[in-house]
Amino acid sequence: MKRFLLQMTLLVSPFFSNAQGIGYLDLPVPGELWIEFKDTTGANVTISPSGTGQTWNFLNSFTVHDTVQYLPQMISSIPASISSQFPQANLVTQGEAVGEYTFVRTDLSGMFIDGIHSDVGIDVAGDTLNDINYDVDLLYLPIPFQYGDVVQNTSSYNHVFPDPSLLPTALVRATYSTFQDMETEGQGDLTTPLGNYPSVIRIKEMITKTVLFEIDSFASGNFSFFTDFTYPTTFAYKWLKNGPNCLVMTATADEFNNVTEASYFTSSGLVGLHTVKNTNEISLQPNPLTRGANLVVNFNEAHATAISIFDLSGRNLYQTMVSKDVSKLNINTNMFECGLYYMNVLNGNETTSVIKFAVTE
Repeated sequence: MKRFLLQMTLLVSPFFSNAQGIGYLDLPVPGELWIEFKDTTGANVTISPSGTGQTWNFLNSFTVHDTVQYLPQMISSIPASISSQFPQANLVTQGEAVGEYTFVRTDLSGMFIDGIHSDVGIDVAGDTLNDINYDVDLLYLPIPFQYGDVVQNTSSYNHVFPDPSLLPTALVRATYSTFQDMETEGQGDLTTPLGNYPSVIRIKEMITKTVLFEIDSFASGNFSFFTDFTYPTTFAYKWLKNGPNCLVMTATADEFNNVTEASYFTSSGLVGLHTVKNTNEISLQPNPLTRGANLVVNFNEAHATAISIFDLSGRNLYQTMVSKDVSKLNINTNMFECGLYYMNVLNGNETTSVIKFAVTE
């Protein structure tokens, strides 16, 4: 499960155009297939000091041990008996095993892991749990975020288990906390086996994990401090480029900043829900836009078209037909809450475009 959580980095998508930073439109939507090429040792990947004007050449640094595909989907795609345990999530990805899911929450402050579920169980310090539900969600990507920015987050979850080795009636509550310190501290050119990326930023994340044990000696509901433990601080790195498929490389490192695992990424676009054929047939302005303003849909080719707008939970919030002699459509956004949406543009029975847009305050 540790591997499953770490691999969620690939769910990030493009930057705002011509901006060296990450915004709300860059967060994932259902159906974006991402492919990770994983080097499980990262033996030939080294981490350079912080700074701008860097050249990261990892063209021949990878030995690929595994290839993994990820496909985020709508929450409604899995049984409600499972998804109801994670009411704040608006995306879910299935793990490598059947019945294994990671639940993701995206909002105007970033992308977070809300929790994970496994039918067969998750081993947590010798205990088997079916669900890990964060009381404070694990931060995956903060927004807005650009070079020089710093953000901190502390996530946590807990579980209670009997421990008769202490007292016959004793209950122990274990609280697992993760302190994250993220900084965009590198900027330069990156080369991976998939190509050269001339304008890349690097996010460095320092991760400190602690476990707090509390005891309720007589199962009365009153827990008191028993002991705690802090693990050595480790590191994680993300390289992101300007434009589509922004996440191009990641690395994890131990407490001495020695790389223990590295990956590079590509994307096959929106394939899980739709067939995307030509995104030049339609454009949206402005994007993002303020709630209540008109979203202008420009049709660059003459077709009889059906427009549908969905939120990340899959609810159809707007639908209309447009005749082929119409070149522009205005949609008032008073009906939309602030958040991320995607628009389907249908030409006959064929999807010609799927476009993300964001509504802000």
